[in-house]
Amino acid sequence: MQLIKSAWRKGLVASVLFLDVEGTFPNAVTDQLIHNLRRRQIPVVYTTFIQQLLVGQHTKLHFDNFTSDFIDISNGIGQGDPLSMNLYTVYIADLLDIPGNEDKESSLGYVDNIALVTIGEDFHKITRTLKQMMIKDDGGLQWSKKHNSKFKISKSVVLHVTRKTQQDPEDDSKRIPLERPSLTIEGQRIQEVSSFKYLRVQVNAQLSWKEQAQRAAANVTKWILQYRRLTRPTSGVSNKLMRQLYLAVALPKITYGLDIWYLPPIKPSGSTRNTGSVGTLRCLQKIQRIVTLAITGTLRTTATDLLDAHAGVLPMELALSKVCHRAMGRMLTLPDTHPLHQFINEARTRPPLKHQGPIDHLLKAFNPENEDIETIIPAIDDPYHPSHFQTCTQEARELSIEQEDNDAADYRVYLDGSGFEGGISAVAVLYKKGQARPVNQLKAYL
Repeated sequence: MQLIKSAWRKGLVASVLFLDVEGTFPNAVTDQLIHNLRRRQIPVVYTTFIQQLLVGQHTKLHFDNFTSDFIDISNGIGQGDPLSMNLYTVYIADLLDIPGNEDKESSLGYVDNIALVTIGEDFHKITRTLKQMMIKDDGGLQWSKKHNSKFKISKSVVLHVTRKTQQDPEDDSKRIPLERPSLTIEGQRIQEVSSFKYLRVQVNAQLSWKEQAQRAAANVTKWILQYRRLTRPTSGVSNKLMRQLYLAVALPKITYGLDIWYLPPIKPSGSTRNTGSVGTLRCLQKIQRIVTLAITGTLRTTATDLLDAHAGVLPMELALSKVCHRAMGRMLTLPDTHPLHQFINEARTRPPLKHQGPIDHLLKAFNPENEDIETIIPAIDDPYHPSHFQTCTQEARELSIEQEDNDAADYRVYLDGSGFEGGISAVAVLYKKGQARPVNQLKAYL
């Protein structure tokens, strides 16, 4: 998204090829998966475990009154296994490495949903680039054969993304869309679409989110109407459980991908009207009102703010803002190695004046400049590697003194923490053997 908006600011256009992999988990070649794991420098202990997990599998078929003998399974990743998603991410990693020019080519993938993105001056050039990405050595088609993962060409589509138009040669007063050439791969023409649902988010050629907002509202409305049938006065579900059902099922449906397609309404200085997804907010407020009426069982003329308060749910505007604010906080704390870090840093230091993306809208809506943000990089240790440190906590003071007298370590760190006046404090003191004064000390109070 940010890559395409950045290209638009330079007067360029973009095309996206959405690919669908057939038989995702069952067709995965075990030997190829192990090879990919080793190429990605996964520790041997893990690759050995995964190899033992996938090799030597067999199954039976049972239907009617017939049960077959054991059938050996030579390929496949166990679908439903907690490891399956991570393993297949490594399995398709080579496919996502196809783009060669980082400035004009990119890729995105999640399990069997692959998207190849190209950027250029016109659609003729970038369509040729998309085709080259598929047919070149180590390209998409070669990856497909090597990994036993055939692309469903009939389900693959291409989306040409731009807001630019050109003058109609037959009528000087009209503007028409730019010419879009066809894309052919292996003799089959890829279907061109004006919008496409990728990972349950509807993306269109103008990167506007009206279709996604309408689809989200329609899906949730359908679910809410079924949900309301459970609130029968005599035999229905209790109000407490109805509220929990709404918070656990319906609200996540409403807020899925919200930080991408929802613009939190804000009122610019000097303006009397809000900007952002005002219409979407009003629609979702009406949907939540149906829910709160069902939870409370009160009169239909009751004010919406009273319904929200008595139902124990946040007003829709605050619920949506909470989700967007949490997403922004997560993005701002990403480490330098994350692919989004560069886009976020540019959006904070040099906010664009036009073609703003989701990150730009979130930063503008919440203005996190005055907030303290800390990036915590998780420690990555080999669980089979012995620790360089020994920790010990004694139950009695006398035992602590005895251990201290017998401790011959070169370095020792003493830790302690306590609560005080509603806060918590912690301290760490580092001593070196033979020195009475501490080498360093750290303390904090929250």
